[in-house]
Amino acid sequence: MTIEAICREVERLMRKFAEPDPWKLAQAMGIFVDEQPLGKSPKACKGFFLYQSRQKHITINSDLPEMVQRIILAHEIGHAVLHQAAAKMRAFHDFALYDTSSQFEYEANLFAAEYLLDDDVVRERLSKDTFFFSVAKELA
Repeated sequence: MTIEAICREVERLMRKFAEPDPWKLAQAMGIFVDEQPLGKSPKACKGFFLYQSRQKHITINSDLPEMVQRIILAHEIGHAVLHQAAAKMRAFHDFALYDTSSQFEYEANLFAAEYLLDDDVVRERLSKDTFFFSVAKELA
């Protein structure tokens, strides 16, 4: 899937639901979100998406800081939107933040970034600080 197609999908969802909060977006989309303690280790599962019996289910690691949970939830919503057909055959589980080891993970990361980051805010921060990584850290 192209970056443009992912951006269009996020735009479509924002037009339809007008919901900047990923927990409320998931609820509006009929996705069940469960928060469970999955461990604090860097190797602990961060979250996963399942699609079974026409039910979409996301589990988020409640041991993570709320800001990280927000990113993980947006990422898993990305799987729910972009990869529903593939999820019928396998679960999407994430053990690393910003994993780009597969096309599906890369696309879900792009979805989360497009959903969570406001373009105007990013441009404003970049105009004040040209060092990309410091801006990325601030916005995370």
